[in-house]
Formats: sequence, structure tokens, C-alpha cells
Amino acid sequence: MRKIISLFIAIIILLGIVHINIFAEGNVQNENIEMFSMPQDAKYAENEVLIQYSPVGMFADESDVSPELMMSENLESVSSVELIDTLSVDKEDGSILKQLHVETEDLEKTINEMRQIPGVEYVEPNYKLYVANTDYDPNFTKQWAYNNPVYNINVENVWEKVYNDNISKTETIVAVLDTGVDIYHEDLKDNIFKNQEEIYGNTEKDDDNNGFVDDIAGWDFLNNDNTVYDNTTDSTGEKTDSHGTHVAGIIAAAKNGVGMQGVAYENVKILPVKFIAGKEGGIFQTL
Repeated sequence: MRKIISLFIAIIILLGIVHINIFAEGNVQNENIEMFSMPQDAKYAENEVLIQYSPVGMFADESDVSPELMMSENLESVSSVELIDTLSVDKEDGSILKQLHVETEDLEKTINEMRQIPGVEYVEPNYKLYVANTDYDPNFTKQWAYNNPVYNINVENVWEKVYNDNISKTETIVAVLDTGVDIYHEDLKDNIFKNQEEIYGNTEKDDDNNGFVDDIAGWDFLNNDNTVYDNTTDSTGEKTDSHGTHVAGIIAAAKNGVGMQGVAYENVKILPVKFIAGKEGGIFQTL
């Protein structure tokens, strides 16, 4: 009886040794497998991977030892691998897709180790998904700089970082030295600089003592007054303050569900500095 028990134990140990050796051989880097590099700025569930493997590979027989235990005991970069969920089993080829939790300090290294295991079809981080930001103003698709396939300024990537990730909420004042700016325009009125040192309604008095009386929202150096938008036309029929308004819109038209959308639609205030009007212009001395 003792001989039978001893033989049985020896067989179990031998199977374990063979099992581990086979796994170790599978762990040798295969030059035909492209090394995985973690994408920059990628967001993914911490210490989670999605792995798909074929039933004819290393994990073909799960009756004795689970793939998770095999990886826990044999992968160099992990201390443990645990099954979170079996996501799918392909009815045609039998391939299995699983969601795993891996205790590792180097997820990229762990993924590359897993990719070397015979039968593993792919491994990747469990990336986080987000609803695409389609909440743009109606004329967004008509704005050339945002939608030109060659010269696109890729501003949406910046918006994602600055606005959606709340990197910065610091307000910036941008002076527009141009024609006047329509400070009452629906796309601009909320993003126009307001001089808090001037008391609104306290006319004909330079409250902030800066030499410009009632400079509530910028200054018209061409006419030397505080009316930065005159809503007039020149002799060519050009609206005298259209260009400055256009430039201000490119910079900071609000994201408000109407019209267009500026590059810096939030946390930017436009300071109109008018020194020219329409196509007829002004004089250099004004500038």
C-alpha cells in the first residue's frame, strides 16, 4: 500500500515539474511577437488586463491547475493573478476571453510576459472608455481650423486636458488690438473683460485713475472713447468692427449651444483695444 501511495505522490510531483517546465519554456521571449508598449496618457482600470487565449495552447487543460494559478506561480513580474470574470467563450474556435486582476508593479512588463505564453492570442490593459465629446456649438463643423484634415490644430485634445480634466481654471485676459469688438454678440458677451475698478453708471469719471474715463470693457484709441463697438460701415460697405469681432470669436467664442466655438472658450476674457476701423484703417500713431 505504501508503495502505491509513494508512486502516486511521485507521479503528481513529476506532473507538476513537467507542467512548470513547459510553462517556463513558453515564457521565453518569442521574437515574432511584437513587444507591447503602454500608450501615453492611456487610462485603464488599475492592475487589470483582458486576456484571450486559445483552448489548444498552454491553457488547453484547466482540469488540474487554473491558468490564473499557473501565471501567479510562474510569471516573474506578478505576485498573484485572479479571475474577475470570464467575458466570453467563442462558439466556433473555443477561444476564451477573461478579465483578470494582476498584482504587479509593472503592468507593461506583465502584459509582455503573458503575450509570450503559447496559445495567448492577445493581452491588453482594461482601458477606460468615455463618451466622445460631441457637445459642440452648431457651427463647429464649419470652422476650418478644427476640421481641416491637413492643417487641423487638434484643439479637441487640448480641451480634453484643460477643460474636461480640470487642469487649469485660471482666467486669462487676451487683448485684441484690431477693429472694435461686438461686446454684445451672443457668442462673446459672457467672455468680455469687465474692468471692476470702474463703477458702471458712474459716467464721466475715471474711477480707477488710469487716464481712460469709463473704460468698462476696453478702449477705442481711434476715436478716443470707451465705445469699443460702433456698429457702423465704412465707404466700402464693410462693417467697421467686423474683423475685431471675428478675431475675438476665434479666440474666445463661448461654448453655449449657438454659433461657433472659440479655441479658448472658457476661462478667457477678451479685452477690446480698437485702433483701426474697417478697410479704411487708421493711423500708425494710434497704434
